Amino acid sequence: MPEASKGGNNAGNMYLSNRIIILQYLQRHGVCTRAQIAKKIGLTEAAISKITAAMIENGIIEECGVLAGSKGRRSIGIHINPNGVKIVGVKLSRRNFAVGVFDFSGECVASTQENFTREDDLRQVFHRIRSAIRKYIANYPDIVVTGMAVPGPFLKKEDRILMITEMGDTGEDDIDLRAEFNVQRVGNRPIIFEQDANAGALADWWFEIGDVHLRGTAVHFLVGEGVGAGVISNGALNTGDQGTAAEIGHTSIDINGEKCHCGNRGCLEQYCSSIAFVKNAMAHRAEAPESRLNAYDKLTSSIIFREAQAGDAKAIELVRREGTYIGYGLVNLVHCYNPSTILISNEISKGGPLLLDAALAVARERLIPRLFESVQIRLSTFEGDDILYGAAAVAIDYCLNRPDIMGNKRTPKQTADKEVTL
Repeated sequence: MPEASKGGNNAGNMYLSNRIIILQYLQRHGVCTRAQIAKKIGLTEAAISKITAAMIENGIIEECGVLAGSKGRRSIGIHINPNGVKIVGVKLSRRNFAVGVFDFSGECVASTQENFTREDDLRQVFHRIRSAIRKYIANYPDIVVTGMAVPGPFLKKEDRILMITEMGDTGEDDIDLRAEFNVQRVGNRPIIFEQDANAGALADWWFEIGDVHLRGTAVHFLVGEGVGAGVISNGALNTGDQGTAAEIGHTSIDINGEKCHCGNRGCLEQYCSSIAFVKNAMAHRAEAPESRLNAYDKLTSSIIFREAQAGDAKAIELVRREGTYIGYGLVNLVHCYNPSTILISNEISKGGPLLLDAALAVARERLIPRLFESVQIRLSTFEGDDILYGAAAVAIDYCLNRPDIMGNKRTPKQTADKEVTL
């Protein structure tokens, strides 16, 4: 968690930063007093009182009784309002989508998931997503905004997906999300889009879903149906000029490899996405007739991981191969971003120590020792859908930048000028 902002020229940014820090503290510690928060994050109690008053007015937090304080004093506790405003998170991937309703603590109060195939019309998939959003808004009228995490490459300034690989034989190109999900089509609430790995990085930072203390520059290395990375430094996403920064899945690891739909050859995604992982296992399991993998009509990444953990030699070989390719991605990420933390997430993170050891072996061999030793590389242990939570984090981040969306008509800058002395 970054330190509270105490100086600088932009009062609005300081105010927003401190709102976020207070909300994060409440997310992680539950009921607290203003004095406890002030002591922990380094602001005065007066400043905390002014900021929390605005969040109480917006319905984000609420007072919840009296707590014992220091020296026998009794103070009023505050916590995130479970009955306050809510947001919708949407995850779109190459084989399924998920829609969930969340409160500001990151609690998912309702969710749905649907699968689709490469033969499905993507526009019909979008119709199903819009219907789910409208249904939740009808059932939860306190929903104020929707955040949507989408596959990349994604042009943030234009809200366009340049392409979605593995969608049909040729993939889907140049998808205008603003046209598909304009506010009239999604229940007259704003909808905010973000690349899925960037959304995952926000979720790591907001909710600490990977059980990792994020410090400095952190990378969310998403290895699922697609491969990407989200880079966040002290709470700020590094998205590049158009929003396509850290598209690690489309960096080449074999200049003579197969041509990718993106136009490059030998893209990392072609070797270590969960789709590529399963395809490779299906193609090579017959090489080991004794392998238990041959007992399944269709394989999934979870089946392969389970059989590897049970000692199946072919499954172990496949998982180690997968870890090796992830290791190549780690090397590229360290050289590009010099992160302090890399959190490997999504389907492939379930590969456990066998996969991680193979990935670390590559990173150890190919990185300058000082660089390898300076980065913490972990598998996410989060049991939920990290990208769906990331979509919720995108929506929460949007709300905190625009408190008027929750009924407070003052802008963050006006509130900072009038109420906060830091």
